[in-house]
Amino acid sequence: MSRLKRLVFPSNSGNAVGELALAPLRWAARGGLAVADQAALAGTNFAVSVLLARWLAPAPYGAFSVALAFSWLLRSLYDALVNAPMTVIGVGRHAEHFRSYLGTVLGAQLKLALPLAGVILLAGLIVQQAVSPSVGDALMGLAVASPPLLLLWSARSAFYAELRVGGSVLGGALYCATSLAALAALHAGGWLTPASAFVALGLGAGLGVLVTLRRLAPDWNGGGFSVRQIVNEHWGYGRWALADGTMGWVSLNLYYLVLPASHGLEWTGALRAVMNFSLPGTHTLMALGALLLPTLVRQREGAGARAMTRTAWRWLGIFLGLTSVYLGALWLMRNELFVLFYGGKYREHASSLLWVGLVPVSASFAVVLGSVLQAFERPDLGFWSQVGSAVAALTVGLGLATLWGVNGAIGGLILSYVTGTALRAYFWRNLVRRSRVETSKPLDS
Repeated sequence: MSRLKRLVFPSNSGNAVGELALAPLRWAARGGLAVADQAALAGTNFAVSVLLARWLAPAPYGAFSVALAFSWLLRSLYDALVNAPMTVIGVGRHAEHFRSYLGTVLGAQLKLALPLAGVILLAGLIVQQAVSPSVGDALMGLAVASPPLLLLWSARSAFYAELRVGGSVLGGALYCATSLAALAALHAGGWLTPASAFVALGLGAGLGVLVTLRRLAPDWNGGGFSVRQIVNEHWGYGRWALADGTMGWVSLNLYYLVLPASHGLEWTGALRAVMNFSLPGTHTLMALGALLLPTLVRQREGAGARAMTRTAWRWLGIFLGLTSVYLGALWLMRNELFVLFYGGKYREHASSLLWVGLVPVSASFAVVLGSVLQAFERPDLGFWSQVGSAVAALTVGLGLATLWGVNGAIGGLILSYVTGTALRAYFWRNLVRRSRVETSKPLDS
């Protein structure tokens, strides 16, 4: 734990006052790099979604949106079983041998990549023949892209776990440039489809992974770590996060599956086009949230739950300030945005941007409160919060989407966030109370 202690309690050598004065600048720099990195990775997905909404007809864009929802399910599963445990367990238990630990984790992930792609490809073939040819083709494109995309995201999480945010920026920039260049070439050649768009993303991610892994320098020999040991540790922490992620995916993506059945793929494309405007806000939260979790873990280890709580409140205030400004900008520019990004397509949904702007505001609470529960190593409580969100989506949210289409789906999404936030706040309050009681107990003689 000596490395962790050095991070929480830096050496007293040098000017302590100067170090304290520089600390906010360091965190501002890390936050700026996190936003830049998120802009390269998630911003690429945003740009791809916008360009496809502009270049494709609504029905093919709806097929892309359905496959994109399934890609988020894959990412949720990997975040639960690989990335979130890496951020907590890797930093907390294996800080002294993080390179060896990381090599074991990434090596196991590489071995699973092809079987995973095969399962997605088979699912795409079945959907193509039995349900929808366009959705099946999009899933087959996802099968090609998913291994490099997931590996790039895991490598990025490793940099965030060590608070070396700048290490992943170059790989993200290469991913962005390559993916968008490939997408433009496909459009110019008349080969752009939902499937080929995923292939373009996979190409960019593959090149980004090569650069990122070289900078990350994992110890591929494992250094004494076994795959079984890592699986047991990650499963012990991640089984609740896995259930949490699955419930969260239901809350956020149910509507992309419901609308094709009740209103057609065109309405799914319209929902995706409108929800694209929430992505800059939510992706910024995700970038800063990736810094928040290891920060809260270190605060709890070094200074206790009370100091961690104060830090969480400060971050929540920052998040709410940023997202409120973004909400105002969306509403003021609602008509111009549809002309600028989509050439006037989907403009009939401009009034929906008021509700879309509330999504990042609601997500601010979910990110901060969810990070607190993870820092307490209580992913089970995060799961029950997501169960509440999923129940809200499957009942009231489903009815709203069926009756009112795009606006109903957005309303159901906000309702899910509100329900989950209320439950997380309740669990957080109980955990803080319990930690104060335990701290105040006299020691046995």
